[in-house]
Amino acid sequence: MEKRVAEILAVPSIDRERHQELVEKKDKNVELSRQEKLQLEKSWMELFYREPVSRDLIVSDDEGRLRERIRLFDEMLVDKRKGVRESRASLRENWIKHPINNVAVIGMLLEIAGVYRRKDETFELSNVIRSKALAPFAATCKTRKALIERVLDIEIRRDVSTKPVTQLNGFLKLIGLKAPKVGTLKQTDGTTVNEYRIDEAGYQWMVHFVEVRRRKPDNPLKRKKV
Repeated sequence: MEKRVAEILAVPSIDRERHQELVEKKDKNVELSRQEKLQLEKSWMELFYREPVSRDLIVSDDEGRLRERIRLFDEMLVDKRKGVRESRASLRENWIKHPINNVAVIGMLLEIAGVYRRKDETFELSNVIRSKALAPFAATCKTRKALIERVLDIEIRRDVSTKPVTQLNGFLKLIGLKAPKVGTLKQTDGTTVNEYRIDEAGYQWMVHFVEVRRRKPDNPLKRKKV
């Protein structure tokens, strides 16, 4: 990891024209040099994150995995930009009726779990999650197992009924979120129940990336001077 980070930081950034040249070479199955591969990877990160790469960003990127999580999270997060919300409305309604893609399936599962509202694309950050209340979520995971595994490429646990929070965290991870334990509830019979909640700091971190990308939609790579 450290070697890769150092190599990416060391190579110079490239302009739009050079970026496109390398993309076309790769598409034509022309072997890129080590430096060209690193430059292309660096420029993809600069394009996506809309900022110069740093060591922390390269590590967080996790070889592109974070980018995929941000893309999914972006599609699930309400977008109030003029025209965008309206254009997504019909898609959202269709996904609610027919959850056949990854965003729709994740949204369906999180809504059943009580941490997301599909209709207005918002997350329920204040909602406390308890295993017993996730019975409908676990049941859905079982009855729609084939669909979920095919669309999300994630395995439904055999113990989903007894460990639904673990399964829920597996789905949240796909969009860069998690629901850690936040406390315990003592019941009248003396037993305790673990309580979980979506981590707000992690949520805000993902929101930051989405907002930066929405504010800066244009290609940030500098054009070659002529």
